Amino acid sequence: MAARSHGALRPRAAEERAPQRGSLDLANERRSAIPILLIDPRDAIGGDGIVHLQVAEHLDRARYRPVVLCHDRGPLSLRFGEIPGATVISLDCGTRDMMAARYGIRGLASGARGGWRLIRSTKRAIHAARDHAVRLVHSTDTLRGMLLAAAIARALHVPWLLHGHCRPRLGRLARRLALRADVVACVSRWVAEAYAEQGLPSERLAVVPNAVALGRLASGRGPRRESARLAFRRAIGTTPSDRVVGWMGRLSPAKAPERFLEACALVAADLPDVRFVLAGGSEVFDANDGYADHLRRRTRELGLGERLIFTGFVEDAGAALAAFDVLAFTTNAEGFGMVPIEAMACGVPVIASAVGGVLEVIRDGESGLLVPPGCSRRLAEAIVGVLERPSLRTSLIENGLHDVRTRFSMERQMRELGALYEDLLSGGRP
Repeated sequence: MAARSHGALRPRAAEERAPQRGSLDLANERRSAIPILLIDPRDAIGGDGIVHLQVAEHLDRARYRPVVLCHDRGPLSLRFGEIPGATVISLDCGTRDMMAARYGIRGLASGARGGWRLIRSTKRAIHAARDHAVRLVHSTDTLRGMLLAAAIARALHVPWLLHGHCRPRLGRLARRLALRADVVACVSRWVAEAYAEQGLPSERLAVVPNAVALGRLASGRGPRRESARLAFRRAIGTTPSDRVVGWMGRLSPAKAPERFLEACALVAADLPDVRFVLAGGSEVFDANDGYADHLRRRTRELGLGERLIFTGFVEDAGAALAAFDVLAFTTNAEGFGMVPIEAMACGVPVIASAVGGVLEVIRDGESGLLVPPGCSRRLAEAIVGVLERPSLRTSLIENGLHDVRTRFSMERQMRELGALYEDLLSGGRP
């Protein structure tokens, strides 16, 4: 279990989760391992948060010791605290919760309060990092994470790896911070090209595609798959014989769930036995307030009625994905796309928007199908094709599983990140 400092959360004892070893062995391993500081100051768990959780969990403990700096509230902090062998530094990083105003006078006021709390916590973060003898900083690409990382790396004179998850539109401050990073590990070539366009030199850019930790999706694989599938279907009110087309993600206009609803209406007209599932919660920012209600109204307007099910946030992604016969991944832009590779790991064929980093994840016609973004009719046609052509479905599943085992394995991602770590620790650049 993770040790935790500077925080209010009390972790369970390490022996509840970690295998039993002698205290001398553990002490020697802890002394010899290099402390790596992972910074992710958000409160909610998104796709990039899952990536950082997986990195903290799968770091080679014989070589590295993960020290995590995170916000002191929210589910992400709790999840970091459950990682065996990790030390968690939880501080009030000034992160605004989902209900906080973002715009207008109230937005300026909440932003100022958050900024002041971040400034106040930065000094404590530097002291904590120094206490843990941190040798390298690895941060998320949020502005808050970059500010903390830049301050700590400069104060401790250690290298900084910035993890680029999204195609950036860097303002003046963010660009200056990014230029101070020793390397930007981008999740796709599409993201790396955007950093290059912002003026970052190519020798500081590396492409490290994301991976899927199969253990986190255990309920969606192997002998447990069928029981997980049936249990989830019972929970949402579908039968084992129903064909289910699912969508999973954050209910946000950027993820284009409305395109999915429009495609569902077209599929429903052709295939009366198909049910549809919209799995995910809504981030209630000012620009997104009431969006989930809007989607429900749109569902009624399209005549889908009881055939489309809203599940809300799903904790067990593996169980939900296992219950789908097809996953539709609609998005307007995406740096990578964790949901598609999670679906492939669960043996579910994927139909995705042909945008951004998704083009590097899905091999069109082999590991999945790509459709033009915003085209509901093409999406509906692809869904019907997968449901009605068993040979196509089988081929997509087999190729998707192959890619998960090879292109998107945790072993591959940790090997590539480890190579970047070693270059930085040796004083060079990748």
